[in-house]
Amino acid sequence: MNRIYQKTFPGVKNAGFTLIELLVVVLIIGILAAVALPQYERIVLKSKVMNMLPLLRALHDAQERYFLANGSYGRIEDLDISLPESYEGNADGIDFFWSQ
Repeated sequence: MNRIYQKTFPGVKNAGFTLIELLVVVLIIGILAAVALPQYERIVLKSKVMNMLPLLRALHDAQERYFLANGSYGRIEDLDISLPESYEGNADGIDFFWSQ
């Protein structure tokens, strides 16, 4: 009668995982995710900053040219620079947002 309730056939090893083994795997994946996610966010932020550097350099150069010509620094609309379409500024032209 005991043979009816056996999980495996006679002579065949149990091929499943125990609950403890599954919990250990889930714990390891959770620890790796907790370590990797902040690193990933830092790398994404760094790449966005690196993409902004050429624009900031061009704005700096345009401001210096404007200052030499007019004696004061100007608004972004007054500068001789065209912004790429991927950059959006506010109405004053002060803040820039990177849209992807």
